[in-house]
Amino acid sequence: MPCVIQYGDMNFREILHTTVQHVKAAFGRDGLLFVFFLVVSVIFWFMLTVNDEAVKEFHIGVEVTDVPEGITLINEPPKQISVMVRDRGTSFLKYVFKSDPVISLNFEDFQKTNNLFSVSRNELLTYIRNTVGANASIISINPDSIRATYTTLPPRKVKLIVNTDVTPSNECVLSGRIKSSVDSVWVYSMSPLAADFDRVETQLVYASGLKDTAVYKTHVKPIAGMRFVPSDVEITVPVEPLIRKQSSVPLVVDNLPENVNLITFPSTININYLIPMSMYKRVFANIKAHVDYNMLVDANTTEKLPVMVFPVPELVRDLSFSPDSVEYLIETR
Repeated sequence: MPCVIQYGDMNFREILHTTVQHVKAAFGRDGLLFVFFLVVSVIFWFMLTVNDEAVKEFHIGVEVTDVPEGITLINEPPKQISVMVRDRGTSFLKYVFKSDPVISLNFEDFQKTNNLFSVSRNELLTYIRNTVGANASIISINPDSIRATYTTLPPRKVKLIVNTDVTPSNECVLSGRIKSSVDSVWVYSMSPLAADFDRVETQLVYASGLKDTAVYKTHVKPIAGMRFVPSDVEITVPVEPLIRKQSSVPLVVDNLPENVNLITFPSTININYLIPMSMYKRVFANIKAHVDYNMLVDANTTEKLPVMVFPVPELVRDLSFSPDSVEYLIETR
C-alpha cells in the first residue's frame, strides 16, 4: 500500500521532521540521502536559472480615469496591452503571486482636439517601463498606441429590433414571441442624429433544428461614429415540443337558405393535430368543421359533401380530420 502522510495542523519544522522519518522508514538511509541531494540540486538549479535572462509576455491592464461629466467615449480603449519583456529571471519572481499590473491614464492628459483621446507609442512605453522596471528590455507591445473618440452630445433612446433567422425541429414549435433582454438602447453619437433616427437592430442570430428554448448573446449592429448602451443583449427564442391531441368539433353548414334544413351524418368531425405542450389543456372553440350548401347547387352534388376545417390557430400543426366528407338529408321548412 502507498505511504500516506497526515500533516494536519503541523508547523514547518514538524512537517519536515515527519517527511524525513517517512522517507527514512520507506527507503532507508540511502533513500534519505538521495532525497537530500535531489533537493539541494533543485535549489542550485533554480538559483542559477533565475539569474539568466528570460523573455516573458505580460498582460497589462488599461484604465482611463477622471473622465469629465458629460463626455462619453464612443469607442472604448483596449482593456489590456500585451507586452513582451526581456529581463533576468529574478525580476519576474515578483509577478508570480501577483495579479496582472494595471496602468491608469488620466483622460485630460491625453485629450486632443476634434474629440480625440490619444496615447502615442512613446507615451505608452513610459507607463510600461514604470511598471516592468527600468532594467527590463521591452521587445514589443500590442497595441502600440491607444486612440479613441468621444462625444459631448446627449444620448437618444431608440427602439431595438431583434434580427433573427431561427427554425425549430420538426417535433417542436416556436411557442411565443422572440424577445430581447432590452427593448431599447441609448445611442451616443459624434454628430447630431437625424430626426427620423429611431431604431437600431441586432446582429443576425441564426439557428435551426431547435428542440428547446434557447438564449443567445449578440451585439447591436455597429454604426460608425456611434456607441450603444447596452451594446450586448440576450435573445430568448421560446421553443416547445409538440404533442398530439384529438378532439371532436361540430359540423357547421354554411350558406344555408332560410327555408331549408340540412342534416349531416355524422354531425361532428374528429380532428387530430399537434399542439405545444403548454397549450394541451386549452380548448380551441373557434376550430370548426364546415360544409357549404352552395356546393349542392353549383355542382349538383347528390352523394356526399366535402368537409373543410377552419380557422386553424397559428400554433396548430399537422391537422387532419375524419371523415373528409359526409352524407346529408335536406328538409324543406
